[in-house]
Amino acid sequence: MLQLETADAIFKARKIPLLASGVVALGLGIYLSLLASSLASSSCCENSELAPDATGKVQPAVFTKESARRFDQNLDGPEWLMGITSLRQKLAAESSGHVLEVAMGTGRNLSFYNWSQIQSSDSGPVPAVPLSPSPASKSSALLSFTGVDVSGEMLGVAIEKLPQHIPECKNATPELQTSKSGLPVDWDAVSYFSGRLRLFRSDILDFIPPPANQASSSTPKYDTVVQTFGLCSVRDPEEVVRKLAGMVKPDTGRIILLEHGRGWSGVVNGLLDKSAASHFKKYGCWWNRDMAEIVQNVARSTPGIEVVKTERPYLTQLGTTLWVELRVTHSGEGGKATAG
Repeated sequence: MLQLETADAIFKARKIPLLASGVVALGLGIYLSLLASSLASSSCCENSELAPDATGKVQPAVFTKESARRFDQNLDGPEWLMGITSLRQKLAAESSGHVLEVAMGTGRNLSFYNWSQIQSSDSGPVPAVPLSPSPASKSSALLSFTGVDVSGEMLGVAIEKLPQHIPECKNATPELQTSKSGLPVDWDAVSYFSGRLRLFRSDILDFIPPPANQASSSTPKYDTVVQTFGLCSVRDPEEVVRKLAGMVKPDTGRIILLEHGRGWSGVVNGLLDKSAASHFKKYGCWWNRDMAEIVQNVARSTPGIEVVKTERPYLTQLGTTLWVELRVTHSGEGGKATAG
């Protein structure tokens, strides 16, 4: 009896560390299982022309609408268990004003934004000043939202989600736009609420849309630019960061990147390298890129771009998940962006 009481007392005293260890073990197990899955199929790519650190110019298999939908659904459980869902919530909570989300994919961040101002505004010019957070919301109300992705199939899934998160979309008639024939850039878009909500199919290295028409602004730029897990799949990640810097308001605006890549462990990084080619062929993602080095290279080589914060949340992922914040100072104004 005394032994049982002692064991119970020990458990109560160490309950939090024990539970924390369990969560760490679970998350680590999920991450390593995903790594093993790609590693198991890497043998078929050992003779591939794709190098582990290739730039991604060779395109992976194209998603269909159905495969994009399955891809989205299959991420729900793993992202929640690994803490990615909470990071998406944090990213949306820190987004305000006129927001640009690039590489938005199937719209996995849509459920976390505060859409109250966008869907309740009357038609007319978009205000230039972000609103303060409402008491009932954890995030500031967005004044406008522009989402961009290169995959029309992925965006199709995102459009399907809109009525779930923005009820007014159910009865709204979308406006369809497309690039003029003969132009070197190719894009098309769906917009709602007089342009306050827009989704563009475009390669961001070729075209990033400027913000919706803003009152009292001669050079409209975004208050917040966000991207989740996008630098792994573009052919020139450093140039993408420069282009994003060219779209954010100097001094007051922020760029928030949630990325994955090389971590703390040399063993894990070696496994990422070994399976990189097969992982890219399956998902279109080079998961062995050094994201911290990429953003630091941009900051060192481009006047005006500053790295404000670099964090590696979650011990369970061995430093492979990165949260990066950047800003652009008025003197440098960041990189040049193609805005139409």
